Amino acid sequence: MNKIVDIGEYHKNVCLEFILIKCLEINKTKDNDAVSTWLVGDESGTIELGLWNTVLNAGDVICLNGGYTSLFQGRKRLFVSKSGTISRVRTFRKIFKVNEEHMEFMSSDSHAY
Repeated sequence: MNKIVDIGEYHKNVCLEFILIKCLEINKTKDNDAVSTWLVGDESGTIELGLWNTVLNAGDVICLNGGYTSLFQGRKRLFVSKSGTISRVRTFRKIFKVNEEHMEFMSSDSHAY
């Protein structure tokens, strides 16, 4: 199992357990697919996660197998590969550390999970 701090910009076969901290945005494609961007974290740091047509909630603890990272708009972002899986392990509290580059997403109405 990887830790967020250890994942590079173009890393393949990522296996992580993390908590969904905050949904940053949801967009619809022309085919009406929902594309969401989440701020996720573990005890080592935070990263953005891009998901297609997946309904999850802040506070969900997720297990990702077969993910990959890429740069998107200048930031490292985590994705689920075509052969990858993502599953809700539980809804729980998990300690996480917010990286400096993601502090802007943490508004006064945000809650730690």
